[in-house]
Amino acid sequence: MQKIVPHLWFDKNIAEAANFYASTLPNTQVVNRFNNPDTGEDVTAEIDIDGYRIALINGGPYATPTPAISFFLNFDPATREDAESDLRQVWEALSHDGSVLMDLGEYPFSSLYGWVADRFGFNWQLMLTSADQDPRPFVVPSLMYCGPVQGKATEAVDGYIKLFDDSALGNRVTYDAMGAAADKNSPDALPQPTDVAYSDFQLAGQRFSAMDSGVAQPFTFTPGVSLMVLVKDQDELDRYWDALTSDPDKEQCGWLEDKYGISWQIAPENLSELLARPQGFDNMLKMKKLIIDDF
Repeated sequence: MQKIVPHLWFDKNIAEAANFYASTLPNTQVVNRFNNPDTGEDVTAEIDIDGYRIALINGGPYATPTPAISFFLNFDPATREDAESDLRQVWEALSHDGSVLMDLGEYPFSSLYGWVADRFGFNWQLMLTSADQDPRPFVVPSLMYCGPVQGKATEAVDGYIKLFDDSALGNRVTYDAMGAAADKNSPDALPQPTDVAYSDFQLAGQRFSAMDSGVAQPFTFTPGVSLMVLVKDQDELDRYWDALTSDPDKEQCGWLEDKYGISWQIAPENLSELLARPQGFDNMLKMKKLIIDDF
């Protein structure tokens, strides 16, 4: 079971979005839907992208995504008959009615790469991998530390690696090592020498990437994209909750915000079963940290 499942926040259009992603992204299907058993309203829809699960939440107008969390889509010629054609086709679909952040083209790190926010505001980085790169999963979530948490990528990632089992740091490259750091004598200049230009790491056996922004950004993390950690029992739930939560005022329905502003949901593996119980959904709405016995 995938332990960490990204959740995308929508305002009542998750059916449209789930169908869009299923028709746009390679090897993608809608695999699960959950409705409020009391009202019948769509609550979540889950999609499987080449074996990687992402959930869509009907959360209302409260939260919107930003580029602080995006998703790499790695098109590998070693595993795809025409990886470049596949990439261009997906780019065309995602960019239609979307916003291009970095034009599709050749960059020092890839012969074909682009960054786009789709029509729903969620961010995707499409990359054609090369033969000299290690194999990568097709989907890799990417965390960009900016705004009030600029320069915190190293601290945050090291903390997550300590918290999660089956976790390890892969590559970590600073802007100084790339020769791209700003004036070391100017504390306000970006990027600082120790800021992370790129890193990859594993949490619970899943691959992630992280970086500090190279320029000042007007945004940071929001609940528009959250990370749900699925746990086996209350003890494990308590351990993750206690380690990650930073602000009691931002705890609700199993959600918390860590000290970097990333939203996490800590939930039991059988959450759907618990919510299907009589008044299970209403009981959850009364909780901050989820208490399994109280469902």
